[in-house]
Amino acid sequence: MGFRRPLEFYYLNLQTLLYLKLNLPGKKMEISTQNINISHDMVSQKRFINFDLLRVAAMFGIVVQHYFAHGLYYHFNISSGGVMGLSMSSCNFMMSEIVYEICHVAVNCYVMITGYFMITKSFKLSRLAVLWVEVLFYAVSLYAVLCCMGFQTFQVKELTNVIFPITFKEYWFMTNYMGLLIFAPVLNVFVHHVSQSKHLLTLIGLGAISLTLLVKFPLGDTFGGGYGFLWFIFLYLVAGYVRLYARTMNRYGRKAIVAAVITFTYPAWMHIFIPLFDGTNMTPFGFSYNGFVFFFSLYVFLWVRGLTIKENGLTSCLVKIAPYTLAVYLISDNAMVRKLLWQKMFVWQGMLDDSLFMFKMLTSCLIIFTICIGIDWCRKKMFELVGINRIVRLTSEKIESVIKRAVVTFASS
Repeated sequence: MGFRRPLEFYYLNLQTLLYLKLNLPGKKMEISTQNINISHDMVSQKRFINFDLLRVAAMFGIVVQHYFAHGLYYHFNISSGGVMGLSMSSCNFMMSEIVYEICHVAVNCYVMITGYFMITKSFKLSRLAVLWVEVLFYAVSLYAVLCCMGFQTFQVKELTNVIFPITFKEYWFMTNYMGLLIFAPVLNVFVHHVSQSKHLLTLIGLGAISLTLLVKFPLGDTFGGGYGFLWFIFLYLVAGYVRLYARTMNRYGRKAIVAAVITFTYPAWMHIFIPLFDGTNMTPFGFSYNGFVFFFSLYVFLWVRGLTIKENGLTSCLVKIAPYTLAVYLISDNAMVRKLLWQKMFVWQGMLDDSLFMFKMLTSCLIIFTICIGIDWCRKKMFELVGINRIVRLTSEKIESVIKRAVVTFASS
């Protein structure tokens, strides 16, 4: 730990001397700042463990979130009327809302992890192609399996949708995510050619049209809300700012807790406590990704970034499964699987009256998570055996080289 500051100081002075010596036109000091941060990350590779663990936790949180959104709350009915006292069902309901809120940081954190690492990387078509093939594989194969098993009726329209899952938004997250990866080179060029203050001003401007802190205010819901592409761009640039300029590794745990309390207080009062005191029914409420949840997500991200995690058997195991986590979403939140999973396989009646509700909920989500990880492990082994990813990479690299040559030729003409 003690040698990082001197090493960082060494890189700072080296870059400064080179900058003053060469005095290259158009070169900015921000570029050297970026290099310092990259060298710092090279020294502290172990910190990447933090983000692998956060990626795993985020995906598990997404499964838990879907448990409530597509399952319990879909069939929700605490009581048919009358006074709602502090019964087992109401206590379980309030606990479920707290867990539901915590899990809402998952999507934001997942996108910010991408922004944190992609902000210093060059564009590779192969990276995009491999991801697209994985999405296509699960969309088509799940549809084929469910049709063969009789859970799904074959229709040409649905087949078209699964063949073009990104175009027809079979997965809303993946559509935005793929768009973000395509647009990432433009964002990277921007952040590396503006000053820190202009980057921050850009975030303030984007935040004004992306965040929804109160009902319809400022403008977040007007420009796509928490499910829009603009929101993903905002998260990407926020994570990029953290990567390039946030030098300190302060612990943000307390700030994350405060943000969580603020996020929960207003909707909890409106949907839980007022009905509780008035004797009316409590109803579940949602949290917007682009609302106060954003600040909760940001502080969780910063907190995890600054943690010092010792490697042990558990962390090593979780790090190994991190590359398989995206498949958990692609499988469990497939439109056809989602309906089968959350509406057919679970018995929701009386669920909130069970004293073991939280334990059963977490166990069920863990089983789903583990099965999906196992499926993707088999899928990757099959891809390696057949050489699919290798073929995709070679093909995409050739296409990328052709495109680059065409661009150079066009620009020089």
